[in-house]
Amino acid sequence: MGRINSILRSVPDYRFGRMNSTLRFGCRAEFIRPSSAHGYHHSKPDQKKIPNRRGTESQRDYNTTMNIHLIAVGTRMPAWVREGYGEYAKRLNRDCRLKLTEIPPGYRGKRPDIPRTLREEGERILSAIPGNCRVLALDVRGRSWSTGQLAKKMAGWMNEGRDTALLIGGPEGLADECLKHADERWSLSPLTLPHPLVRVVLAEQLYRAWTILNHHPYHRG
Repeated sequence: MGRINSILRSVPDYRFGRMNSTLRFGCRAEFIRPSSAHGYHHSKPDQKKIPNRRGTESQRDYNTTMNIHLIAVGTRMPAWVREGYGEYAKRLNRDCRLKLTEIPPGYRGKRPDIPRTLREEGERILSAIPGNCRVLALDVRGRSWSTGQLAKKMAGWMNEGRDTALLIGGPEGLADECLKHADERWSLSPLTLPHPLVRVVLAEQLYRAWTILNHHPYHRG
């Protein structure tokens, strides 16, 4: 290596960047290009640009921030539900926060009075909705949206400048009072899903829609 460095120093027409002091079998050099001020300047090789997790303000397809209140019947969820929901909820940043409110379920033991149970759960849900919220009820009879359509919906909600509340019922769905109170009804899937799983799928789809609005590569992955 000493002989090579001696040869390089003897050639005046080429200049190389500083060698790594811990070189053994290879070297790391900077590219040197002509510069009008000093003859040469150092520059690094072109690197592939890695998109940011969050797009700049000019790249985002919305102008305001929003809280999404996920109001769901059910407590004491299994660990996989808590972890799955939490993973996607924490990925959303301050532009769009996902906040979970769990509603204690009604009695479903021996000889339950299901209409009364739904009515009681409905009252708890309605009382948990913050003021001035757009309300969407998750209902199998509602409209289905593609992920792209959901992203457009989310952009519209955020540009309205108010928060959104998503209502998830128990095994029998939502009370009629909740459906009547909703601005829209959304069918997440024509399939019958366990209601604990719904909050995980919903959190993932909301995060995916948010990445579309921020031109994040997650959706393309």
